[in-house]
Amino acid sequence: MISFYYFMLGASIASFYFLVAFRLPLGQPIGFSRSKCDSCQKTLDATELIPIFSFLFNHGRCRYCQVNLSLAYPLFELCGATITLFLFHSYSGKSLLINGLLYSILFLMAAIDYHHLFIPDSLQIALFLLLFADPYNHRSLLGAVLFLIVSIFSSYLVKDGLGGGDVKLLVISGFYFGYLTTTKLLLLAASLALSYFLVKKQEKLIPFAPYLTFAFFITKEFFVSR
Repeated sequence: MISFYYFMLGASIASFYFLVAFRLPLGQPIGFSRSKCDSCQKTLDATELIPIFSFLFNHGRCRYCQVNLSLAYPLFELCGATITLFLFHSYSGKSLLINGLLYSILFLMAAIDYHHLFIPDSLQIALFLLLFADPYNHRSLLGAVLFLIVSIFSSYLVKDGLGGGDVKLLVISGFYFGYLTTTKLLLLAASLALSYFLVKKQEKLIPFAPYLTFAFFITKEFFVSR
């Protein structure tokens, strides 16, 4: 029962972050306005705000205008729920607080990139400072420099390649993990993004931060020795 509580807590936080990520860069209010359907602008009631389950109950559609809702909503909520459940079962005390803050920053970066295709510098700075204070930080200047060079070259060689926010996130990851581990992180993120591209077959720009964020979580929690 407690695991289900953690799961729903994480899904609710993720749902709120997803909303904040959409509204904040546009200067829209966050805390004092009701959620509405993006298509018909109908105000949603409480039963339509239950993370993950409301999407399933309504078969992925708005109850009022029947427009198909983006699968990103339940996917982001599911990721938030899974990460929160993992954190509560893996950490406690100060470590739980720090890692919760870490993944909150990464989640906001991923969600803002998904909605608006950019990552705020303020979040990049906050992430760097938090990781710099981590006692497990390898603090690899070489890793940061190498990924900065690789990212700059890729931006010149590949049209519509890595964006500036993605470059900064990779440089921070290189500083934190070192260049070898960050290379694996990048390959994992690229594989996930490529899989999505092949399934959706979209020609438009793909936000890369969500894949980098998920790869960061997998790398940090499962591939880095403590």
